[in-house]
Amino acid sequence: MDVAVGNFEDAFFTLHEVAGVFKASAYPRELVRATRLLLSSIDWVSEHEKFKPFDFVFSSHIEILSYLGETAEVDYLLSRYEQTVPHRDARYINYCYMRSLSSWVRGDFQSAIEWGKTGAHLVKVSDVDSKFSHNVIYTLALAERDAGHPASALPTFLEGRSLADVVDPEEFDQSRSEQHYGNVGRCLHLMGQIETALVCYQKSALIIERNPVTEHVLNQGYIRTWIGELLIGREELMLGYVFLLAAARRWRQVAPPKAALVSSLLRKVEGRLGRLVPIDDEAERICVEWILGHNVDIGLGEFTRSKEEMEHSN
Repeated sequence: MDVAVGNFEDAFFTLHEVAGVFKASAYPRELVRATRLLLSSIDWVSEHEKFKPFDFVFSSHIEILSYLGETAEVDYLLSRYEQTVPHRDARYINYCYMRSLSSWVRGDFQSAIEWGKTGAHLVKVSDVDSKFSHNVIYTLALAERDAGHPASALPTFLEGRSLADVVDPEEFDQSRSEQHYGNVGRCLHLMGQIETALVCYQKSALIIERNPVTEHVLNQGYIRTWIGELLIGREELMLGYVFLLAAARRWRQVAPPKAALVSSLLRKVEGRLGRLVPIDDEAERICVEWILGHNVDIGLGEFTRSKEEMEHSN
């Protein structure tokens, strides 16, 4: 409504207020629709300075489009955004962040690292107190981890904490984000430290499920994928398969390219099992029960990871 009557500044503030909720929800396309309408209604390359929330709204738009697989639109928008940053200032750091993020999401880790390093270097050598600094440094760590350097990325995700504290089954700080535990766990998983990785994964998943405000569909997709991959690596094929099924359902809502990758993994597991497993409608319930430490029965055997098992997994 703000856009229709020309209240563009109010429209930016509204999108700024709701962006976080929509990014975490199963309906990010609604935010994309509204942002597309707003950006198409103004000459934002020359007028972006008029709108204080512009960079936040634009960055959120790029993130969602990247996950949706709209790579051509992302590249076009970023090429236009580049025209708004003639100097290597705080907003250029944001540009580096968006370039790094979009490359990381599409699996181009080398490009993500290059852009991340450019932005991180600017953070280090400049006197700019940039609100974008954390984003570019964190995304660089994501790219380094997934490019095969998890040990280099781990300190960023630990956020100054000791690894021993984070992987301690008795430690569980619900004030921490699910990303904190999940990304530490992913580093450990890629480093071959399977049991401690699973401890971190369960903590991350618990935070998501216990959040009384909103479910984070994107992060549910990540944690279900990672747990599924880990369980399959331990030859727990049925339970791993269940987690991948649940992950695919989450990804279809918010990240179709990732859903396709998980579907490929599912076909491989089906080949190893020698059959399809008719539990589609039950997969999410089984995952949540397992995450909460309850016994779960999928009709083909009982699977559980209780609190006691988590405590003694080392």
